Amino acid sequence: MQRLYNLYQRGYHQEVYDELLSLQEDIYEPDVYEDAVAVAREIMQRVRYNIEQLVVRLKQVGYLFGKGSSLVNTFSETYVAMFQPPNPETPENIAILEQIVGSLPLSLKCWYEEVGSVNFIGLF
Repeated sequence: MQRLYNLYQRGYHQEVYDELLSLQEDIYEPDVYEDAVAVAREIMQRVRYNIEQLVVRLKQVGYLFGKGSSLVNTFSETYVAMFQPPNPETPENIAILEQIVGSLPLSLKCWYEEVGSVNFIGLF
């Protein structure tokens, strides 16, 4: 059953988020987990959309990605990617990590599955 996901889809974003937070460790219970993952994925899909919009808009205003940091200047510019979507190995890598350290927080797990990585170091 995806009660929380359906509520989230209908616009009850804060209420659903508050309820998920109140569940704490109970979020991993089988009757809640699938619903919680669906909500977390939806949140991260919105985050990814917003990141993609930011990349376009920052480029339009002349933002120089990968400039201005001594760490960045140590490496080639191709090393510092502004946005990299998840690669096909991401779910397998997460599964391996969870075998080693236990369950990841849903927000982190879904971030890597839906968003990937972001690096907005740079200068105007």
